[in-house]
Amino acid sequence: MIQNTCKLEGGSIACWDNRVDTDSTVLFLYGNSIDTLACENQIRSNKFDSFHVLSPDLPGHGHSFLQEYSVNYDLKPGNI
Repeated sequence: MIQNTCKLEGGSIACWDNRVDTDSTVLFLYGNSIDTLACENQIRSNKFDSFHVLSPDLPGHGHSFLQEYSVNYDLKPGNI
């Protein structure tokens, strides 16, 4: 699992990527003030070995940075 960081206006988004080259992607999204590490066992499970797995840390959580008072994030496909 590799951590990529996408710099955006007002902060940055950290996204974990297993780098599996396939057309099938599983996107793990978290809420309630947790980050990717809270579900690391699920993300690293061999049940997902045949899928491209992406798991971003939402702004202000985990390894993602949220500039104070920032409300602008542009999460377009290809930015992560």
